[in-house]
Amino acid sequence: MYHTIALLNPLGASGKTTLAVNLAFSYALLEMRTLFVDCTSSGAGSRMMMEEGQRPDWGVADVISGIVGLRGAVVPGRTPYLDVLPALSGEKEAEKWLALNPEKEKVLALSLRKPGEGYDRVIIDTPSGNGFYVKSALAASDLALVPLYPGWDQNSQLKEAQDCVDEVLKCLNPDLKGLGFVSMGSSDPVPDDAGRQFVGRLPDCDAVRKGMATDTPVALVDVMSPGAQAFLDLAREMREAATVP
Repeated sequence: MYHTIALLNPLGASGKTTLAVNLAFSYALLEMRTLFVDCTSSGAGSRMMMEEGQRPDWGVADVISGIVGLRGAVVPGRTPYLDVLPALSGEKEAEKWLALNPEKEKVLALSLRKPGEGYDRVIIDTPSGNGFYVKSALAASDLALVPLYPGWDQNSQLKEAQDCVDEVLKCLNPDLKGLGFVSMGSSDPVPDDAGRQFVGRLPDCDAVRKGMATDTPVALVDVMSPGAQAFLDLAREMREAATVP
């Protein structure tokens, strides 16, 4: 069995890509076969995870449109044990293409199912909001993971994310194990009043900020930095759990 984790947050610039990229990269450094799936429109995570100058022919939009299979679209990442299904262009067109399909949110899950069995972890980065690509990611996942920054309205973010997870649990993916959250920076865990799981805390770190500014995973900026070590610790903790936390 492989474990698929979807990153979500209703707000933009909320740390989803920071968490998705560095968690996936950390799994790969731990020699776990990892697939990073970029469902965003910006493709920022794809640029961070692929070698500079890499020009893939196919992306996630082509896979869900049925133009190419997953194995035909995946490209090697910047470290061993890492593959990338990039976001290139055409994400909105692919959504329109599937508009009349009553089970359109399940297409990504079906695309990942058999080929994804070759991976120890599949990490899916999503856009903000709770639209088609977010629900598609959740329909394909075992766990939803929400990054939370200090000073933001964390309870509001979690409630909106929880509402989306509940809808997917009811209508699309009854095997989704629930919602976890990661505190980014020095924020305290949000009180657990809805069965949400506090997965971990990640420190604010110059190396993480430099990595995001230069399209580089933090471990390639400085693997001994507090940020890189915190991501590795989080990946170890999640790996050692009997199931995805």
